[in-house]
Amino acid sequence: ALQRGLERYPYVPADRAQRDDRCHEVYHIQVQGLTQRLQASGIKKLVIGVSGGLDSTHALLVCARAMDALGLPRSNILGYTLPGFGTSRQTFGNAHALMQALGITAGEIDIRPSAELMLQHIGHPAAQGTPLHDITYENVQAGERTSLLFRLANRNNALVLGTGDLSEL
Repeated sequence: ALQRGLERYPYVPADRAQRDDRCHEVYHIQVQGLTQRLQASGIKKLVIGVSGGLDSTHALLVCARAMDALGLPRSNILGYTLPGFGTSRQTFGNAHALMQALGITAGEIDIRPSAELMLQHIGHPAAQGTPLHDITYENVQAGERTSLLFRLANRNNALVLGTGDLSEL
């Protein structure tokens, strides 16, 4: 009597219609939260890194809907693709196509030179050509992207919108 089945994802309804309703509600909560944050801060621009993957695509759609709700131009969204060592042509192309389709201001900064310099500065073997793609190697790229996005936001009087890392769920 004490045994019972547990859903693999207990907060995600198994029923497709309920799941769609839940996802719709969560999306609108995200849009409303961003809209309120922009109104409260008086900031009218957003900076976002666009990789062409699922997480940044979702976050960018939230940005676009928030700008629409506020009556602000989507060009106030400053989207940057920040290609690194593992960026594929497909995700790179997806990022540019998405930014163009949504009518945002698109930019590109190749992070490889600055990431290579950082790897040299910290004495990482990859800086000498050793194929060591460990957590340090990956986090140098992630850190470089994050730093650039925050400096771009400072420069443009904008708010950085993070993209998360949950699509693997």
